[in-house]
Amino acid sequence: MSNTDKCVSASTKFEMADILVSRTDKRGVIQTANALFQSVSGHPWEKLRHAPHKVIRHQDMPKGVFWLFWTMLQQGDPIGAFVKNKSENGEHYWVFAIATPLDDGYMSVRLKPQGPLFETIVKSYEKLLAAEQSKEVTPEESAAMLVEHIKDLGFRDYKAFMTKAVTEQIGMRDQELGNPTNVMIAHMAKAMEAWEKVSVEIHKTIEAFAKFERLPVNMRIQATHLSDAGNAFGVIAGNFTTLTGQIKGLISSLLKSGTALESALLEGLFLTCVTQLQTEVVDVFRHEVHQMDGVDKDTEVSIMQAQNQRYNAKSTEGLKVSASQLDGFNSIFASIKTLHSGISVMRVTADIEISQIQNLQTASLSAIVEELEKFLQTEGDRLTLMVDGASLVQHEIKCALEVNAKNNKSLDAYSGGLLKAS
Repeated sequence: MSNTDKCVSASTKFEMADILVSRTDKRGVIQTANALFQSVSGHPWEKLRHAPHKVIRHQDMPKGVFWLFWTMLQQGDPIGAFVKNKSENGEHYWVFAIATPLDDGYMSVRLKPQGPLFETIVKSYEKLLAAEQSKEVTPEESAAMLVEHIKDLGFRDYKAFMTKAVTEQIGMRDQELGNPTNVMIAHMAKAMEAWEKVSVEIHKTIEAFAKFERLPVNMRIQATHLSDAGNAFGVIAGNFTTLTGQIKGLISSLLKSGTALESALLEGLFLTCVTQLQTEVVDVFRHEVHQMDGVDKDTEVSIMQAQNQRYNAKSTEGLKVSASQLDGFNSIFASIKTLHSGISVMRVTADIEISQIQNLQTASLSAIVEELEKFLQTEGDRLTLMVDGASLVQHEIKCALEVNAKNNKSLDAYSGGLLKAS
Protein backbone atom coordinates (compact mmCIF):
# COMPACT_ATOMS: atom_id res chain seq x y z
CA MET A 1 0.00 0.00 0.00
CA SER A 2 1.47 3.39 -0.98
CA ASN A 3 1.60 6.44 1.26
CA THR A 4 -1.06 8.19 -0.77
CA ASP A 5 -3.50 5.27 -0.52
CA LYS A 6 -3.67 5.40 3.27
CA CYS A 7 -6.62 7.01 4.92
CA VAL A 8 -6.06 9.80 7.41
CA SER A 9 -6.88 8.30 10.77
CA ALA A 10 -5.33 8.03 14.23
CA SER A 11 -5.00 4.27 13.71
CA THR A 12 -2.58 4.61 10.81
CA LYS A 13 0.66 2.75 11.52
CA PHE A 14 4.12 4.15 10.88
CA GLU A 15 5.65 1.79 8.32
CA MET A 16 9.22 1.46 7.11
CA ALA A 17 8.34 2.89 3.69
CA ASP A 18 6.75 5.98 5.22
CA ILE A 19 8.27 9.42 5.52
CA LEU A 20 6.79 12.03 7.85
CA VAL A 21 7.38 15.64 6.86
CA SER A 22 6.66 18.96 8.53
CA ARG A 23 7.73 22.57 8.11
CA THR A 24 7.81 25.06 10.96
CA ASP A 25 8.64 28.71 11.44
CA LYS A 26 11.67 29.89 13.43
CA ARG A 27 9.79 29.32 16.70
CA GLY A 28 8.98 25.71 15.89
CA VAL A 29 5.34 26.38 15.11
CA ILE A 30 3.94 23.98 12.51
CA GLN A 31 3.12 25.61 9.17
CA THR A 32 2.60 22.60 6.92
CA ALA A 33 2.95 18.84 6.98
CA ASN A 34 2.20 15.85 4.82
CA ALA A 35 -0.95 13.85 5.41
CA LEU A 36 0.95 10.92 6.89
CA PHE A 37 2.45 13.15 9.59
CA GLN A 38 -1.07 14.18 10.59
CA SER A 39 -2.43 10.64 10.53
CA VAL A 40 0.40 9.06 12.54
CA SER A 41 0.26 11.80 15.17
CA GLY A 42 -3.51 11.30 15.36
CA HIS A 43 -4.21 15.01 15.77
CA PRO A 44 -6.70 16.69 13.43
CA TRP A 45 -5.02 19.08 11.02
CA GLU A 46 -6.81 22.11 12.42
CA LYS A 47 -5.15 21.38 15.78
CA LEU A 48 -1.69 20.72 14.34
CA ARG A 49 -1.50 23.76 12.09
CA HIS A 50 -0.08 26.77 13.96
CA ALA A 51 0.60 24.59 17.02
CA PRO A 52 4.11 24.34 18.52
CA HIS A 53 5.93 21.18 17.45
CA LYS A 54 6.10 20.07 21.08
CA VAL A 55 2.42 19.09 20.78
CA ILE A 56 3.74 15.64 19.81
CA ARG A 57 6.64 15.62 22.33
CA HIS A 58 6.71 12.59 24.60
CA GLN A 59 7.39 12.99 28.31
CA ASP A 60 10.01 10.19 28.14
CA MET A 61 12.30 12.30 25.95
CA PRO A 62 15.28 13.92 27.76
CA LYS A 63 15.25 17.71 27.50
CA GLY A 64 18.94 17.65 26.65
CA VAL A 65 18.18 16.10 23.25
CA PHE A 66 15.99 19.03 22.29
CA TRP A 67 18.48 21.55 23.71
CA LEU A 68 21.13 20.11 21.39
CA PHE A 69 18.63 19.88 18.54
CA TRP A 70 17.66 23.56 18.68
CA THR A 71 21.18 24.78 19.39
CA MET A 72 22.51 23.21 16.19
CA LEU A 73 19.55 24.38 14.11
CA GLN A 74 19.88 27.96 15.36
CA GLN A 75 23.56 27.85 14.42
CA GLY A 76 22.45 27.04 10.88
CA ASP A 77 23.48 23.37 11.05
CA PRO A 78 21.28 20.40 10.12
CA ILE A 79 20.82 17.74 12.78
CA GLY A 80 19.58 14.18 13.07
CA ALA A 81 18.30 12.51 16.24
CA PHE A 82 16.25 9.59 17.48
CA VAL A 83 13.04 10.97 18.99
CA LYS A 84 10.11 9.42 20.82
CA ASN A 85 6.84 11.14 19.89
CA LYS A 86 3.38 10.93 21.41
CA SER A 87 0.23 10.51 19.36
CA GLU A 88 -3.12 12.07 20.22
CA ASN A 89 -4.42 8.84 21.83
CA GLY A 90 -1.45 8.67 24.22
CA GLU A 91 0.47 6.01 22.32
CA HIS A 92 4.04 6.62 21.18
CA TYR A 93 6.08 6.15 18.04
CA TRP A 94 9.83 6.49 17.50
CA VAL A 95 11.37 8.39 14.59
CA PHE A 96 14.78 9.28 13.33
CA ALA A 97 14.29 12.97 12.61
CA ILE A 98 16.48 15.04 10.30
CA ALA A 99 15.86 18.78 10.59
CA THR A 100 17.34 21.38 8.27
CA PRO A 101 17.20 25.19 8.44
CA LEU A 102 15.14 27.10 5.89
CA ASP A 103 15.26 30.83 5.24
CA ASP A 104 12.22 31.40 7.44
CA GLY A 105 12.05 28.24 9.54
CA TYR A 106 12.91 24.56 9.53
CA MET A 107 11.98 21.40 7.67
CA SER A 108 11.93 18.03 9.37
CA VAL A 109 11.94 14.61 7.72
CA ARG A 110 11.37 11.46 9.78
CA LEU A 111 12.06 7.79 9.17
CA LYS A 112 11.01 4.77 11.19
CA PRO A 113 14.16 3.80 13.14
CA GLN A 114 15.62 0.34 13.59
CA GLY A 115 18.88 -1.44 14.33
CA PRO A 116 21.43 -1.81 17.16
CA LEU A 117 22.39 1.87 17.27
CA PHE A 118 18.76 2.82 17.79
CA GLU A 119 18.38 0.26 20.58
CA THR A 120 21.55 1.55 22.23
CA ILE A 121 20.49 5.20 22.15
CA VAL A 122 17.10 4.32 23.65
CA LYS A 123 18.92 2.96 26.71
CA SER A 124 21.11 6.09 26.80
CA TYR A 125 17.98 8.25 26.79
CA GLU A 126 16.59 6.30 29.74
CA LYS A 127 19.73 7.00 31.76
CA LEU A 128 19.72 10.63 30.70
CA LEU A 129 16.08 11.09 31.66
CA ALA A 130 16.73 9.51 35.06
CA ALA A 131 19.64 11.91 35.60
CA GLU A 132 17.46 14.88 34.66
CA GLN A 133 14.76 13.83 37.09
CA SER A 134 17.00 12.92 40.03
CA LYS A 135 19.81 15.45 39.77
CA GLU A 136 17.76 18.33 38.41
CA VAL A 137 20.33 19.08 35.71
CA THR A 138 19.70 21.86 33.22
CA PRO A 139 18.90 21.02 29.57
CA GLU A 140 22.36 22.27 28.59
CA GLU A 141 24.02 20.02 31.18
CA SER A 142 21.85 17.15 29.99
CA ALA A 143 22.98 17.78 26.40
CA ALA A 144 26.61 17.65 27.53
CA MET A 145 25.90 14.32 29.24
CA LEU A 146 24.37 13.04 26.00
CA VAL A 147 27.50 13.99 24.07
CA GLU A 148 29.62 12.14 26.64
CA HIS A 149 27.36 9.08 26.20
CA ILE A 150 27.96 9.38 22.45
CA LYS A 151 31.74 9.52 22.95
CA ASP A 152 31.57 6.47 25.20
CA LEU A 153 30.02 4.65 22.24
CA GLY A 154 33.18 5.40 20.26
CA PHE A 155 32.15 8.51 18.31
CA ARG A 156 34.29 11.64 18.08
CA ASP A 157 31.32 13.93 18.65
CA TYR A 158 27.58 14.19 18.05
CA LYS A 159 27.99 15.01 14.34
CA ALA A 160 29.92 11.77 13.84
CA PHE A 161 27.17 9.89 15.65
CA MET A 162 24.28 11.41 13.68
CA THR A 163 26.11 10.80 10.38
CA LYS A 164 26.62 7.14 11.24
CA ALA A 165 22.99 6.91 12.37
CA VAL A 166 21.42 8.40 9.24
CA THR A 167 23.69 6.35 6.97
CA GLU A 168 22.68 3.16 8.76
CA GLN A 169 19.00 4.05 8.84
CA ILE A 170 18.89 4.78 5.11
CA GLY A 171 20.89 1.63 4.32
CA MET A 172 18.65 -0.66 6.40
CA ARG A 173 15.51 0.99 5.04
CA ASP A 174 16.64 0.61 1.42
CA GLN A 175 17.58 -3.02 2.02
CA GLU A 176 14.26 -3.85 3.68
CA LEU A 177 12.25 -2.12 0.95
CA GLY A 178 14.34 -3.58 -1.86
CA ASN A 179 15.45 -0.13 -3.00
CA PRO A 180 18.66 0.15 -5.03
CA THR A 181 21.69 1.19 -3.00
CA ASN A 182 22.55 4.87 -3.25
CA VAL A 183 25.92 4.57 -4.99
CA MET A 184 27.09 8.02 -3.93
CA ILE A 185 26.36 7.32 -0.26
CA ALA A 186 28.13 3.97 -0.58
CA HIS A 187 31.29 5.62 -1.96
CA MET A 188 31.29 8.28 0.73
CA ALA A 189 30.69 5.73 3.48
CA LYS A 190 33.70 3.75 2.21
CA ALA A 191 35.78 6.92 2.15
CA MET A 192 34.76 7.66 5.74
CA GLU A 193 35.57 4.11 6.83
CA ALA A 194 38.96 4.21 5.12
CA TRP A 195 39.83 7.55 6.70
CA GLU A 196 38.91 6.29 10.18
CA LYS A 197 41.52 3.55 9.74
CA VAL A 198 44.13 6.10 8.60
CA SER A 199 43.30 8.25 11.61
CA VAL A 200 43.92 5.30 13.95
CA GLU A 201 47.38 4.79 12.40
CA ILE A 202 48.21 8.50 12.72
CA HIS A 203 47.46 8.40 16.44
CA LYS A 204 49.52 5.22 16.84
CA THR A 205 52.43 6.93 15.08
CA ILE A 206 52.22 9.92 17.42
CA GLU A 207 52.33 7.59 20.43
CA ALA A 208 55.23 5.60 18.94
CA PHE A 209 57.38 8.67 18.30
CA ALA A 210 56.70 9.95 21.81
CA LYS A 211 58.17 6.69 23.15
CA PHE A 212 61.01 6.76 20.62
CA GLU A 213 62.38 9.99 22.08
CA ARG A 214 64.11 8.03 24.84
CA LEU A 215 66.29 6.07 22.38
CA PRO A 216 68.58 8.97 21.36
CA VAL A 217 68.81 9.99 25.04
CA ASN A 218 69.86 6.46 26.04
CA MET A 219 72.38 6.41 23.19
CA ARG A 220 74.01 9.61 24.47
CA ILE A 221 74.21 8.20 27.98
CA GLN A 222 75.84 4.99 26.80
CA ALA A 223 78.24 6.95 24.57
CA THR A 224 79.63 8.86 27.57
CA HIS A 225 81.05 5.57 28.87
CA LEU A 226 83.17 5.18 25.72
CA SER A 227 85.27 8.35 26.13
CA ASP A 228 86.48 9.70 22.77
CA ALA A 229 85.22 6.60 21.00
CA GLY A 230 81.70 7.57 21.89
CA ASN A 231 81.79 11.02 20.27
CA ALA A 232 80.37 9.67 17.03
CA PHE A 233 77.37 8.28 18.88
CA GLY A 234 76.68 11.65 20.41
CA VAL A 235 76.49 13.09 16.90
CA ILE A 236 74.31 10.21 15.71
CA ALA A 237 71.96 10.65 18.68
CA GLY A 238 71.70 14.37 17.88
CA ASN A 239 70.81 13.58 14.28
CA PHE A 240 68.17 11.10 15.44
CA THR A 241 66.62 13.79 17.62
CA THR A 242 66.57 16.31 14.77
CA LEU A 243 65.03 13.91 12.26
CA THR A 244 62.37 12.57 14.62
CA GLY A 245 61.46 16.13 15.64
CA GLN A 246 60.84 16.94 11.99
CA ILE A 247 58.73 13.80 11.55
CA LYS A 248 56.68 14.66 14.65
CA GLY A 249 56.02 18.10 13.17
CA LEU A 250 54.80 16.55 9.92
CA ILE A 251 52.62 14.04 11.77
CA SER A 252 51.08 16.90 13.77
CA SER A 253 50.31 18.71 10.49
CA LEU A 254 48.82 15.49 9.17
CA LEU A 255 46.64 15.15 12.25
CA LYS A 256 45.43 18.75 11.96
CA SER A 257 44.67 18.36 8.26
CA GLY A 258 43.08 14.99 8.96
CA THR A 259 40.72 16.49 11.53
CA ALA A 260 39.57 19.03 8.96
CA LEU A 261 39.21 16.28 6.35
CA GLU A 262 37.18 14.11 8.71
CA SER A 263 34.83 17.02 9.41
CA ALA A 264 34.38 17.63 5.68
CA LEU A 265 33.76 13.92 5.03
CA LEU A 266 31.20 13.71 7.84
CA GLU A 267 29.38 16.78 6.60
CA GLY A 268 29.46 15.60 2.99
CA LEU A 269 28.12 12.15 3.91
CA PHE A 270 25.38 13.55 6.14
CA LEU A 271 24.29 16.08 3.52
CA THR A 272 24.26 13.41 0.83
CA CYS A 273 21.93 11.30 2.98
CA VAL A 274 19.74 14.35 3.60
CA THR A 275 19.65 15.06 -0.13
CA GLN A 276 18.42 11.53 -0.86
CA LEU A 277 15.62 11.89 1.67
CA GLN A 278 14.67 15.36 0.45
CA THR A 279 14.44 14.03 -3.09
CA GLU A 280 11.98 11.43 -1.85
CA VAL A 281 10.11 14.07 0.16
CA VAL A 282 9.54 16.18 -2.96
CA ASP A 283 8.00 13.13 -4.61
CA VAL A 284 5.86 12.44 -1.52
CA PHE A 285 4.41 15.95 -1.54
CA ARG A 286 3.97 15.98 -5.30
CA HIS A 287 1.71 12.92 -5.04
CA GLU A 288 -0.25 13.98 -1.95
CA VAL A 289 -3.94 13.30 -2.51
CA HIS A 290 -5.25 14.52 0.84
CA GLN A 291 -5.48 18.30 0.77
CA MET A 292 -5.42 20.12 4.10
CA ASP A 293 -6.62 23.64 4.69
CA GLY A 294 -3.85 26.20 4.40
CA VAL A 295 -1.44 23.86 2.61
CA ASP A 296 -0.75 24.66 -1.01
CA LYS A 297 0.87 21.59 -2.53
CA ASP A 298 2.60 23.43 -5.35
CA THR A 299 4.12 25.95 -2.93
CA GLU A 300 5.40 23.19 -0.65
CA VAL A 301 6.88 21.26 -3.56
CA SER A 302 8.64 24.44 -4.70
CA ILE A 303 10.07 25.06 -1.20
CA MET A 304 11.27 21.48 -0.89
CA GLN A 305 12.79 21.43 -4.36
CA ALA A 306 14.76 24.57 -3.53
CA GLN A 307 15.91 22.99 -0.24
CA ASN A 308 16.91 19.83 -2.08
CA GLN A 309 18.97 21.83 -4.57
CA ARG A 310 20.69 23.76 -1.77
CA TYR A 311 21.70 20.63 0.06
CA ASN A 312 22.80 18.90 -3.11
CA ALA A 313 25.08 21.88 -3.77
CA LYS A 314 26.38 21.76 -0.18
CA SER A 315 27.06 18.03 -0.49
CA THR A 316 28.97 18.57 -3.75
CA GLU A 317 31.00 21.37 -2.18
CA GLY A 318 31.84 19.12 0.79
CA LEU A 319 33.15 16.47 -1.59
CA LYS A 320 35.29 18.99 -3.44
CA VAL A 321 36.72 20.34 -0.17
CA SER A 322 37.59 16.78 0.89
CA ALA A 323 39.30 16.09 -2.44
CA SER A 324 41.27 19.34 -2.18
CA GLN A 325 42.42 18.56 1.37
CA LEU A 326 43.66 15.14 0.30
CA ASP A 327 45.91 16.66 -2.36
CA GLY A 328 48.28 17.92 0.34
CA PHE A 329 48.52 14.56 2.09
CA ASN A 330 50.76 12.92 -0.51
CA SER A 331 53.46 15.58 -0.12
CA ILE A 332 53.39 15.14 3.68
CA PHE A 333 53.66 11.37 3.32
CA ALA A 334 56.58 11.79 0.88
CA SER A 335 58.40 14.06 3.34
CA ILE A 336 57.88 11.60 6.19
CA LYS A 337 59.20 8.77 4.02
CA THR A 338 62.33 10.81 3.22
CA LEU A 339 62.97 11.44 6.91
CA HIS A 340 62.43 7.75 7.64
CA SER A 341 65.17 7.01 5.12
CA GLY A 342 67.42 9.46 6.95
CA ILE A 343 66.86 7.65 10.24
CA SER A 344 67.65 4.35 8.51
CA VAL A 345 70.97 5.78 7.32
CA MET A 346 71.76 6.89 10.89
CA ARG A 347 70.97 3.39 12.10
CA VAL A 348 73.42 1.87 9.59
CA THR A 349 76.06 4.41 10.63
CA ALA A 350 75.54 3.41 14.28
CA ASP A 351 76.03 -0.26 13.35
CA ILE A 352 79.32 0.57 11.60
CA GLU A 353 80.59 2.59 14.57
CA ILE A 354 79.75 -0.24 16.98
CA SER A 355 81.62 -2.79 14.85
CA GLN A 356 84.77 -0.63 15.03
CA ILE A 357 84.81 -0.43 18.82
CA GLN A 358 86.08 -3.38 20.83
CA ASN A 359 84.39 -2.62 24.14
CA LEU A 360 81.89 -4.41 26.32
CA GLN A 361 79.95 -1.16 26.61
CA THR A 362 78.87 -1.51 22.98
CA ALA A 363 76.43 -4.27 23.99
CA SER A 364 74.06 -1.64 25.38
CA LEU A 365 74.42 0.44 22.21
CA SER A 366 73.74 -2.64 20.10
CA ALA A 367 70.51 -3.22 22.03
CA ILE A 368 69.46 0.38 21.38
CA VAL A 369 70.20 0.06 17.65
CA GLU A 370 68.28 -3.24 17.54
CA GLU A 371 65.29 -1.52 19.17
CA LEU A 372 65.63 1.27 16.62
CA GLU A 373 65.57 -1.30 13.82
CA LYS A 374 62.26 -2.72 15.08
CA PHE A 375 60.84 0.79 15.44
CA LEU A 376 61.73 1.69 11.87
CA GLN A 377 60.19 -1.52 10.53
CA THR A 378 56.94 -0.98 12.43
CA GLU A 379 56.68 2.68 11.47
CA GLY A 380 57.56 1.93 7.85
CA ASP A 381 54.70 -0.58 7.68
CA ARG A 382 52.38 1.91 9.37
CA LEU A 383 53.33 4.63 6.88
CA THR A 384 52.47 2.26 4.03
CA LEU A 385 49.05 1.64 5.61
CA MET A 386 48.43 5.37 5.89
CA VAL A 387 49.47 6.05 2.29
CA ASP A 388 47.29 3.20 0.97
CA GLY A 389 44.38 4.30 3.14
CA ALA A 390 44.58 7.92 1.98
CA SER A 391 44.71 6.72 -1.63
CA LEU A 392 41.54 4.70 -1.06
CA VAL A 393 39.82 7.74 0.45
CA GLN A 394 40.83 9.78 -2.57
CA HIS A 395 39.56 7.09 -4.95
CA GLU A 396 36.16 6.84 -3.23
CA ILE A 397 35.70 10.62 -3.19
CA LYS A 398 36.57 10.78 -6.88
CA CYS A 399 33.97 8.08 -7.59
CA ALA A 400 31.38 9.94 -5.50
CA LEU A 401 32.04 13.16 -7.43
CA GLU A 402 31.65 11.32 -10.74
CA VAL A 403 28.32 9.83 -9.61
CA ASN A 404 27.22 13.25 -8.36
CA ALA A 405 28.05 14.85 -11.72
CA LYS A 406 26.04 12.19 -13.58
CA ASN A 407 23.10 12.60 -11.21
CA ASN A 408 23.11 16.37 -11.63
CA LYS A 409 23.29 16.03 -15.41
CA SER A 410 20.30 13.66 -15.37
CA LEU A 411 18.44 16.01 -13.03
CA ASP A 412 19.10 19.00 -15.32
CA ALA A 413 17.83 17.01 -18.31
CA TYR A 414 14.73 15.93 -16.37
CA SER A 415 14.01 19.49 -15.24
CA GLY A 416 14.51 20.77 -18.76
CA GLY A 417 12.02 18.20 -20.05
CA LEU A 418 9.46 19.34 -17.49
CA LEU A 419 9.91 22.95 -18.55
CA LYS A 420 9.42 22.11 -22.24
CA ALA A 421 6.36 20.02 -21.42
CA SER A 422 4.82 22.90 -19.53
